[in-house]
Amino acid sequence: MPEIQTPAADSAPAPGVYALVGETASGKSEVAHILARRLGWVVCSADSMAVYRFMDRGTAKPTPEMREEVRYLGVDVVAPDRPFSVGQYVGTVAPAIGDALKSGIGVIIAGGSGLYVKALTEGLAPGPSSPPERVAFWSSFWDSQGAGAAWRRLLELDPAWRGAVSDPSNPRRVIRALVLAEQGIAPPAGWKRGGEPELVGLRYDAAERERRIARRAQNMYDEGLVSETRSLKVAFPALSATARHAIGYAEAAECLAGRCSMADAVERTVRRSRQFAKRQRTWFRIQLRVSWVDCVPEETAGSISERVLREFQRIGPAMRR
Repeated sequence: MPEIQTPAADSAPAPGVYALVGETASGKSEVAHILARRLGWVVCSADSMAVYRFMDRGTAKPTPEMREEVRYLGVDVVAPDRPFSVGQYVGTVAPAIGDALKSGIGVIIAGGSGLYVKALTEGLAPGPSSPPERVAFWSSFWDSQGAGAAWRRLLELDPAWRGAVSDPSNPRRVIRALVLAEQGIAPPAGWKRGGEPELVGLRYDAAERERRIARRAQNMYDEGLVSETRSLKVAFPALSATARHAIGYAEAAECLAGRCSMADAVERTVRRSRQFAKRQRTWFRIQLRVSWVDCVPEETAGSISERVLREFQRIGPAMRR
């Protein structure tokens, strides 16, 4: 971690809630940490996998050393065998964000789970309820037929849901969409956003993006993802659907079961990560107003953080309520 210098009073943005997004392996977590440490602020993780305790190697959580330097919200809040919704996420972190602001401390929302970012910065719109029996039906369909079949069925019911579900491999979101679609309920209106940017995002060109994703996947396995997955399966025989299908953990489980080699698991993880990154880019483009910081391979995280800080100053807080 580079040495951090406290900014002059006139160079720091006013305390508020700012947001830094980016696809997987874009370096947003490191940049957010640098800025929070420098400004004395809090980081709110917007990562739907980082909420799970004991799932560390595959989620790029802040290290214990980082957590000693900066306070983190939205990390390690629920056991991996428990379901966890975006509403629960907001209910968990929003009070702490409010407390920080009351104390004059800024907050940086940082993550790649676009729905989490959107829910925090814009609020959760009320929606129709999901009949438990239909949730159970589609959950059984998912388990027996697989993610691909569930996604195809959703698009058969209403193709408009294609752009409304950011991750077709996320069982909770797809099942929720299926329950609504079979009732003839269309995706929420007003998905396309207009106006000035409210968030800052990091991005690389395609070649560097591919390299970073491959490097991150390999590091996950080198740092013990398979052994962590083995421990998880022992401690939690029935992981939640979201945790069970998490990128990296699903592939590591296949490796443990003898259905693929570790090299195959790494390659599958890279492939799924690339697919996920593509969905993230689509989500950010359609759902959020982002001011993009274009990064280059030789640029340091410290240099990128300076550019992000200037964007925070220019566009102001992401939460204006």
